[in-house]
Amino acid sequence: MKKKLSRREFIKQTSTLAAGALCGGALFQNTAFAIPAKTVKIGVLAPSHCALSMIHAKLAGNYKKNGVNAEIVFLPDMKDVAQGLISGELAAGQLIVTAFLALNAGSGPFAGQAVPLVTAQIAGTNGGVLVVGKDSPIKMPSDLAGKRIGVHSPLMVHHILVKTLLKKYNIDPAKDIQIKIINMGDLIAALKKGEIDCFINPEPLGTFAAANGAGRDLIVTRKMWLKHPCCALSMRRDFFENNMPLAKSLYLSTIESGLTLNKPESRQGAVEMIHSESPVYGKFLLADLNKAFYPGRSDFDPFPYQSSGRALLTLMMENNLMPKGVDTGKMISQAFLSDFSRSLLTSLGDKPPTSNDREEAVMGRLLT
Repeated sequence: MKKKLSRREFIKQTSTLAAGALCGGALFQNTAFAIPAKTVKIGVLAPSHCALSMIHAKLAGNYKKNGVNAEIVFLPDMKDVAQGLISGELAAGQLIVTAFLALNAGSGPFAGQAVPLVTAQIAGTNGGVLVVGKDSPIKMPSDLAGKRIGVHSPLMVHHILVKTLLKKYNIDPAKDIQIKIINMGDLIAALKKGEIDCFINPEPLGTFAAANGAGRDLIVTRKMWLKHPCCALSMRRDFFENNMPLAKSLYLSTIESGLTLNKPESRQGAVEMIHSESPVYGKFLLADLNKAFYPGRSDFDPFPYQSSGRALLTLMMENNLMPKGVDTGKMISQAFLSDFSRSLLTSLGDKPPTSNDREEAVMGRLLT
């Protein structure tokens, strides 16, 4: 009978294999594993900045180069990505990190439906904008008292950030404002019609609102939490463990694209490729996409800092999106594959962080 690996042995073997990974078609050719030839589906929510590395990896030929027959599946809502991962229809998917954590814990909308997930890549960092009506009297965050704020999901990093912002200005999110859940594709129209006073969402929606005269920026989320995570490229833990060579090749492909997108010198070319070859993004003006995805406004730092995960869990518990008393260290150490990610980044010639933790300052508050 085959001996079952302990979690420590599994992580050790995973990191060792990843450290020896080579780019291109030779990846894993000297290992005892074979990458399945079947098509693997990757679910994304587009147009959003966090979908770009998965789409770019397809258009740039990274998946093919690394032996992955990948299909990008465009889905209308984050809950559809979550359901695809739960059912196993998707091999990987773009999930807001807060939804990723809630599904891991079986909390919130996933109560009684816990599914252990892992990630080796943060798909997007920064990239959120709090947008008010073009002619709105709202000039600063303190003016948000009594207003209606649109979000496309209660399980959004940005939803938590705007609540944190309100509290800093002594505005009670439970009493002093109204949160309205509106489909992402309808947020601009709702703002234009006066159904909401503002909305917070990842780019490029904020830029599109300004471009069509519906809104203007009040604050970008990097001012609330610099380089905060937005979405993670997520996999079921059992899929990762049972298809390790495929998972490595897939992550190697998307992380390579994430690095390309994150470099200012190569970002514009990458965005132009996506605009030219992806109909979902091609229907918008290239100038608007370049503005939305301008370095610093929206970024793609791929490394999954475990400190970011713990900080989010703390904020989720404070906002009743996660049961109190969750072992944040245990959950994040199991779900955020930082050492594995570091190995892949190193194999791509990048210099990843040497630590899995960094200082996390959310509205001036340090979280550990």
